[in-house]
Amino acid sequence: LEMQLKQKETTIDEIKSDPRWTKSTELEVQNRALFSELERQKVARLNYLQQNDYTASLDEEQKNAVRKLTKEKDDLRKENESLKKKLHETDKSDRVEPLSARSTGRGNDKELQSKIDDLQRDCNNYENELAQMKDDLKQLRRERNQFRDKLEQA
Repeated sequence: LEMQLKQKETTIDEIKSDPRWTKSTELEVQNRALFSELERQKVARLNYLQQNDYTASLDEEQKNAVRKLTKEKDDLRKENESLKKKLHETDKSDRVEPLSARSTGRGNDKELQSKIDDLQRDCNNYENELAQMKDDLKQLRRERNQFRDKLEQA
């Protein structure tokens, strides 16, 4: 029994001194520590959000949505202007060189005009959506203020 015990202790010492085993063990310990730290930070963030009202994150989401819609609106407006410019240039070139109905590119003008109409419709939709989001944001702020007033009264 003593011999078996000594052999096992020797084997354990060899494994512990093996650099591959110690490195993998160290990595495993580091991974566990990092994972537990991530979990702790997630819980801390959730607690912070709950303590400071969820409206802070809601306000951030609203602001991000407004920024995104504004950027898309500007991009669509620029595209619309460039298409109008192209349409105007093709109209000028059509007036200068009337060859035949086929070569004037009237089909292309119709495509450009339909694209412009689509872009204007999209732009109007985005403007309406932005106005609706602003109204919703105002309503949420009013409700938040009402809840705060009730909380202060209690």
